[in-house]
Amino acid sequence: MTVYEMVNREFADLPISTMRYTQDIPINVSNHWHAAVEINYVVSGEISNFVMNGQTFRIQAGDFIVVNPNVSHAIWEQVSRIESITIFCYQSFLPKVTSR
Repeated sequence: MTVYEMVNREFADLPISTMRYTQDIPINVSNHWHAAVEINYVVSGEISNFVMNGQTFRIQAGDFIVVNPNVSHAIWEQVSRIESITIFCYQSFLPKVTSR
C-alpha cells in the first residue's frame, strides 16, 4: 500500500525543507509519495534497498538520488548505520514547464 506523506514546510520564506538522518537501529520507510521533489544525499554508509517505482537502488556515501513529485518510494530493511541529508523542494520552487 502506498500512502501520501505531507511534507511540512520548514522555512516560511523558502520553498524547501531539510532533514538530517543518522540512525543506529534498523530502518523501514513505508512506501509513500508526496508532491515535493526529494533529493537524498548519503554522507556516510549506504542505503542498500532504496525502492522507487518498483526498482531497487543502492546509494553509497557521496551518492544522491532524486525522487520526482508523486513517485512512490521506500527504504526497506536498512540495518547498517547511515548518515544522510534530504532536501524537499516544493513545487512553488520549480519553474513552470509548458509544451509548445
